[in-house]
Amino acid sequence: MREIRKKYLFSIFMCILVFLTVACKKEETATNQHEAQASLTTRLETIADNNSFTIESEQEEVTLQLKDTGWESPELKEVDAVSIETLVSNLMSVQGTEIKKTKDIEKFFEQPDTIFNWTSEKSKHSVAFVSNEKGDWAKAIDEEVYYQVSSVTDDIKTFDFVYIQPSIKIGIDDPNMIEIHAEDQSVVLTTETNMNAVEASPFISGWFLNGSYQTEFSVEYQKMEGFYHTLTNLKGTKAEELITEENASMILLLKNNKQEEKLFVKQLDEEKNYYMTVNSDQETYKVPAELIDQFIFDPLTITDNFIAILPLSAIQSIEIQQKDKTTQITAKHKLTSDDEDETTIQSTFYADEEELPETTFRKTYQYLASLSYDSVLSEDEKEFIKEEEEIKIMYGYLNNGKEEQETIRFIPIADSEYYVVEKNGVSEFKASKENVQTALDELEKVIN
Repeated sequence: MREIRKKYLFSIFMCILVFLTVACKKEETATNQHEAQASLTTRLETIADNNSFTIESEQEEVTLQLKDTGWESPELKEVDAVSIETLVSNLMSVQGTEIKKTKDIEKFFEQPDTIFNWTSEKSKHSVAFVSNEKGDWAKAIDEEVYYQVSSVTDDIKTFDFVYIQPSIKIGIDDPNMIEIHAEDQSVVLTTETNMNAVEASPFISGWFLNGSYQTEFSVEYQKMEGFYHTLTNLKGTKAEELITEENASMILLLKNNKQEEKLFVKQLDEEKNYYMTVNSDQETYKVPAELIDQFIFDPLTITDNFIAILPLSAIQSIEIQQKDKTTQITAKHKLTSDDEDETTIQSTFYADEEELPETTFRKTYQYLASLSYDSVLSEDEKEFIKEEEEIKIMYGYLNNGKEEQETIRFIPIADSEYYVVEKNGVSEFKASKENVQTALDELEKVIN
């Protein structure tokens, strides 16, 4: 009996030991991953302690020195202090995970895109960057350590020495409308919108896409930040070639309430860069291709692409009509104040008069709110719709005390993975049947 007890206790001890070993290994793995990710950032952060560093790119090397009068460079006639400070800040924010050295990785760095060199208190540092179709990469040359980079800004990723030189002067401040006219499309980006306050409230860029579709979209924040920063901080070197409205392949028109500027752009066959003439002073510049290429896009790809994203605090009802059933969801909202006079909205949601668990419903609603358009609908696809199997979702909401309604119809396309989406009577796009069905299935779980 005593022997059996010993064996039993020994078994328990071994189980505990295995558990602790596995737990420690998991913790060690997580710690190692964190340290691997942190090591590149930590290395790059040491550049902040320096008043001098060099940049190598396209077989050129430039030294940047911080003096009492500001940043200077023996190789460049003029430099832009703000651009240099931004570059240094962006370098310090780069994140990456250490990876094993392979022949492919070594080959990437046979001709690195850009190398940054500086000296810290303890040692010299050289970090090279490469971007290619397989991703973004960094190499700590002094220690032969390689990283797969997960966060890097365009001024590092596509570095050009003009990025740290003064911006091109254009004849407009703070544009609130940008028109992009290329050979095959015209796009208008503007701060004005026909959306009401509730429809516009989820979007943070404050810019909207007009002219491309009947449906109005907000422009995605990061995209708009890139467009606006590029156009108000254009970089380039002076050139002789004059681009006119007649021979331009792209015209960028910037407007505000008082000013207007036209930029005439053309890519010459033998050059990877673009030539751009500023209309207000007729000066021409050679501009890096990366700065102009961002204005060539499928309009849908720059938008906050949501079919109907309405804040739950405004929703009064959601009615979902399917072939064999109708689901009615209602909401009641009230304002409450706490002891510090902070006002919050308390909401209660019901399905066919049965109260729903609020937290669960809020999470599930995200499936509906995040439904997006897949692509533009073709005329041929409209001929194969099956209206008898449509799904209709009607949102009732309050906008400044006024009742509004938004109606979305999902109409199946025969022998297809997509629905035609009709929003408030307009049919321009299609959406994935699988995504719509997933949203409805998740909603069904909460209701039942």
